[in-house]
Order: sequence, then structure tokens, then C-alpha cells
Amino acid sequence: MLSFFPIIYKDELLYSVFARYHIKSGNTYPSQTSMDLFDEEYMRSYAHLPRKIETTYNKIQYNQMSLIDWIFNHTLYFYMFNFSTEKTRGNLSPFIETGKGANSFGNVIIKTNEFFKYCPKCFKEDSMKFGESFWRKDHQLFGVKICLKHHVWLLDSKINWQPRYKVKHFSQFEVPNEENCPELHAKEDLINIELKDKLIKIANECTKVGSKNLHINFENVPLMYRHLLYREGYIKGQATNNQKLYKDFRKYYGNELITLLEADFDESKRSNWLATIIKKHKQVFHPLKHVLLSIFLNESVDELYKYSNKFNPFGEGPYICLNPYANHYKRKVIRNVELALCLSEKEQIGIFECSCGFTFSRLSKEPRGTLVKEIIHVNKTHSHKFEGLLISNDTLKNEEIKRLKTKYKHYKNRLARKNKYISDEVIEYYRSKWINLINEYKNRDPNISLGKLKKQDPITYKFLYINDKEWLNKITPKSNKSGAKIVDWKARDQELLTCVKDGYNSLINKETPTRITYYSIGREINHLNLITLKALKKLPKTKAYFETVVESTEQFQVRRINYVINHSFHENEEITVNKVRLRARIAKGKSDYIEQYIEEKVRSILV
Repeated sequence: MLSFFPIIYKDELLYSVFARYHIKSGNTYPSQTSMDLFDEEYMRSYAHLPRKIETTYNKIQYNQMSLIDWIFNHTLYFYMFNFSTEKTRGNLSPFIETGKGANSFGNVIIKTNEFFKYCPKCFKEDSMKFGESFWRKDHQLFGVKICLKHHVWLLDSKINWQPRYKVKHFSQFEVPNEENCPELHAKEDLINIELKDKLIKIANECTKVGSKNLHINFENVPLMYRHLLYREGYIKGQATNNQKLYKDFRKYYGNELITLLEADFDESKRSNWLATIIKKHKQVFHPLKHVLLSIFLNESVDELYKYSNKFNPFGEGPYICLNPYANHYKRKVIRNVELALCLSEKEQIGIFECSCGFTFSRLSKEPRGTLVKEIIHVNKTHSHKFEGLLISNDTLKNEEIKRLKTKYKHYKNRLARKNKYISDEVIEYYRSKWINLINEYKNRDPNISLGKLKKQDPITYKFLYINDKEWLNKITPKSNKSGAKIVDWKARDQELLTCVKDGYNSLINKETPTRITYYSIGREINHLNLITLKALKKLPKTKAYFETVVESTEQFQVRRINYVINHSFHENEEITVNKVRLRARIAKGKSDYIEQYIEEKVRSILV
């Protein structure tokens, strides 16, 4: 248990709390503080996502906050979480709590500031009120350039952001003070009004992303933007007007602000971030880019989840029926709409099929939603009423009915042209050919499929598909697909878990260290085909075990260093830093943590 622990201030970064503990504890070295807090002498110190905090939390006797409060309110958890993949999200909490699972999301860690940021006015107020200052979480969000409380520029401190690879004192804990935050004059005069308003809006939206779950599904992000782009007039039909989007986006923010936020893009490249983020993709984009796009499209980030459903320019059903002779005319009775593209208008059209037998289409941009684009089908019940419409002049003052009359004429003309060239005898001829084909092959193969029949007589199939589709679908036998062999994934998970444990034990007990990876264990147990991301989704126990034993590069290097030192010690060989580094095959200067670890281990042996 810890003898004391600092009070956590509102919006304080958890790293800042640990840094204040380091100062107040009187510890000389960061490694001592690391041991106090995490039971680990040498541990990489992440400022945005500190790890193994469950260990720290359990050492505090009187804690008024929950562990979840620590994670949600005092780390950049949500800034990484909200626009990340499901895999990354699932590994964030375990990594923060226990320090495990870093390999599964390390490649998508978001861009951070180069230095810790501070507001000079907040610094002065803290010093007056608390006698000390602290690192504020919201000030460290990449994209937040001004303090939302005082509306002044945030300044760079002299403390590098973490993780750090090329500086001394790898696990250092630093609090803001007058030495590392020397500039206490607020730069508020340098912000013009227009730029200031945009920076405030961006900072507000970034803070929302970093403070709560936005309930955004990674797979639905392109759908959300498609809704908004359509609403703002950047989508017509299926096509997005990228050139207009680029021009308006750049005009809205200005080149100065886009450069300041490191969000520039090359319009000549189809792979630029603004073009890619609105398409279906597997790339994780920085939260700031989502913030910039949502502001530009007049939407707040905490409202984006409302647009996660499948994009439909006609909105959610039910839809109105435009059959003037049905008793439900203009009432919402049609459940579904089929989307298509009108090439002449370069716009999406919806095809609506009503239970009354009336099928029609209308344009997505038609403002009233009551004008028929084309009549596709009229059943016999209502066809004679439409015939009466052709000879009547009573309703011509009504624009909608007048338009319907014209569309019905077009519909009749299409039917006439079709019937002119195709007689009942011709249709009957092709029907008999298709029936004979079915009977012939059914005797050979009871499970004959439509695909095989099409190959035997493609001409007959094509004719019937175009001219007699309803009969074709009714008469053609449905293929009986033989079911695939069902795998008991629960049983396989248990079996593979046992094999993986055996493989791990075999590797870890080898005389010469071998790095523990998914591949090395899979090769050891001869089950590489099952050690894939796709398969492991169905093998939760095996996957969880892997995450506890798979080694990072540094973890393996530490094990190899220990092996070299122990072997040299038992052989009574001279042990030096250079000799250990050489035998452990570790390049000099690649990792400050490893360099420090070798020096400490060699020193402990020589003492």
C-alpha cells in the first residue's frame, strides 16, 4: 500500500498525478517511483495511456474514484477509442489496466503533440489556488490550440511528450513549473476573430471526442459522412463531387489553419485523407480529421451516430403510395424502396412497389415527394381507371394528376412496343424449351441448380428473364445447397488452448531464447492455419492466452539480456555492457530503456 497519494484535480492527466506523487514522495530516481506505483522498476511511461494503473489503484487505501473514472476522465482513452477499430477498442482497457495487449494496437496510436501544452493563465490560477499546477488532459489533445476557459494560445512547455526514444531519463515524471513552463504571458492578441472562432469550435469538438463514448461503429463511418455529404449537396446520384468538396473545405478553413493543424491534403492525389475518409476503408484516421470534416458538414461529433444507418436519400420508410385510385392514396403504406441511378438526371431514383399493384419511381431530389418519375406497373384492378384518366379532362388542373396521365401514356406505349414483337406463341415456345431442359437434367441430378441450367441454354434463359421473369422464377427449381461441415468452435478453442500452452512451454524452456510470437507458437504446434486473426475471433480463450504470453521486441530483448548475463556469470566470464549488448544482438542506441536496463543489470552483477 502507498503511504499517501495526491488528490486528483478535475481534468488532470493521470500521468500528471503520478508526476506529482514523484515530487512529493522524495524519490530520487524515476525508477523508484515506477516501482512504488507499478511494481516494475523500468517501465515505458506513456502520458496519454499510462499502463498497469490497476496495480497503482489497488495500492491506494482511500480512493473516492473508481478505476473506470481514472481511465475515462484522466487519460486520452476516448480520443483513441471513438474512431478506432473494434480490435483496438477491445485492447485499450486491458492495456491501461494491466499493461498487456500493446502489440495489437501500437501501430494505430494517434499522433500527439511534441511537447506538453499549458495555458499561462491556468498556470497562474493554479499556483494561486493550489500552490502548484498540473497537466490538463484537454490541453494535450492534438488539435486543441487554445484554452477553452481563457481563449488564449496554448504554449509548448520544455517537456517532451511520451513515449520517448532518444532522450535521457526514459521513465521520467515531470510536473509543470516555472522552469519548464517559463513563458507566462498569454498570447491572446495574436488570434484574429475569425480564426479564434474556428479554433474554439475545433477545441470544443476535440474535447467531446476525448471525454465520452460517441457510440460510433468504425464500419459505419463512411455511411455517416455519405448522409452528411448528400445533405450538404456534395453527392448527386452515386457520385461525390470531390473537387467541390476540396475547394469548399479549403475555403472554409483557410490554408493557414489547415497547415497549423497538420491537416493539409493534395487534391491531385486520389488517396488524400479527405477523399479516403469518406469512402469505405480500413484506415484509422486521426480524431482531429473527423472533427474538421464534421464541423465543415455542419454537424457535431456527438451527433454523428444518428447517421450510422444505411444511406437512403428517401429517408426511413414507410413511404407514400401515389396511386390516385387506391383508398390509401398519399398515405405511408410502402415499406421498402429499391434504389437505382437515373443516368439522364445523374441522380438517384427510388422504385416503390405497393401492395395495391402500383409500382412507380420518383427522383430523390424531388422536393414535394409526390411527383411520379415513371410508372413501372399497374395491375388489372386499376388499369381500367387509368384508361379513364386518358380520356378525361376534369383533372388536368391538378399538376400531379396531369403528370400521372403523361406517365401512364408512356407506360402504355412501352407495353405496346413489347407486345408488338413478342407474341404468346413465342413465349410459349421458350417456356416449353425451359421445362424440357429442367426435366431432362432433373432425372440426372435431383439437385440441379439454376446456374447449371443457364449454362446449358443461355439464350432461352435470357429471353425468359427479360420477358417472363415471374414465370421463370416460379418454375425453376431452387438449388439444395449441401450444408458445410459445422465446426464446434468451443471444443476447438479448448483443444487449441492446450496445444498453445504446450507450445509456449516448449519455446520458453529452450536453451537458447526464442521470441514468443503468434507465428513461433503456431509453428511449434504445427497449427499455423488456426493462428490467424480471422480464426482467433472464434477462439476467445486461445486469443486471450496469446495476449498474455506474446512478447514485444523489448520484452524479448530483456529475456535475451538476462540469458546472456546468466550464462556469462555461470561460465565465470567477464561481464561488460558492450559484451552483453553484442551477445544479445542488440543495436546500440535503438532503445534508451534497453540501454538503461543493460547498464543496471551489469552494475547489479558487479556490485
